[in-house]
Amino acid sequence: MSVGRSFTRTGLYVLGGILMFSVHLDRVLAENRAFVLLNRCLVPTSWTSDLTRARHPDPARVPPAAACLQGVRQAGGVPPRLAARLQQLDGDIAFRDGRWRDAVVSYERAKPLIGRPSPGISLDIVNTLQAKEKDYPAALNAALEGLRETPEDHDLRVAAATLYLFYVPPYSRYREALSVMRPELGFTHPYFYNIAAGAYLGVGDFEKGLPLAAEGVRLARPTRDPSLPTSLYLLGLMQRCTGQSDTGRANLLEALALSSSNDQIRAALASDISALCHTPSANR
Repeated sequence: MSVGRSFTRTGLYVLGGILMFSVHLDRVLAENRAFVLLNRCLVPTSWTSDLTRARHPDPARVPPAAACLQGVRQAGGVPPRLAARLQQLDGDIAFRDGRWRDAVVSYERAKPLIGRPSPGISLDIVNTLQAKEKDYPAALNAALEGLRETPEDHDLRVAAATLYLFYVPPYSRYREALSVMRPELGFTHPYFYNIAAGAYLGVGDFEKGLPLAAEGVRLARPTRDPSLPTSLYLLGLMQRCTGQSDTGRANLLEALALSSSNDQIRAALASDISALCHTPSANR
């Protein structure tokens, strides 16, 4: 009797294991089918579906058809990360069609499904709100939310800083811009070094701004980047304000040679150091 019961119990365990494996296998097959269907939507348009947005789609291309994506959903077996891709693609379609608010909503719905911080999607939201909707306070909030998830992300740092400085009143909030820009982490382009150096100039901290301006010049000079005159202006001005008057004047003259109609550079050359370096700022 005990042998029979033991056999029955063992058989139930085996049967349960088979059923669990069958359910798992069905789920895996359904997920694979869903991915295959999604690829059939993407391949004809060569559209990039990258949750990190490390590679943004080519704007010259057309995103996949909404009906094709709906077919993926209706087939079932859609795991969270695939659902995130579908939401992201919905956002891309809405963006292409000029439905900016719908694009933002779709991108926001994708974020919790991804399962990890996604600065690329956050940047999609920021760019749509800033460049298309012109809703600058909402764009700033989206940038700050993205930075709470990935505080070292380069593009979100720059986006939040420029919104503080140029788009969301009160403008020229240098301290707030520096706090999110985190210049110590570095930047990819001299233009961004100029923004950071200019913010330090705004708060009167020439010692911290000077190396950033110098780095901007170093990066811009080999290619004669359009930002070079500004980099030289910032460097020269801050050199004059930190006791390097001759070197600073030389850099200002070089900046003027590259941008001869720039009255700001002319004023920096004509001003005495006391007037140049002690302008009060409400953001100090």
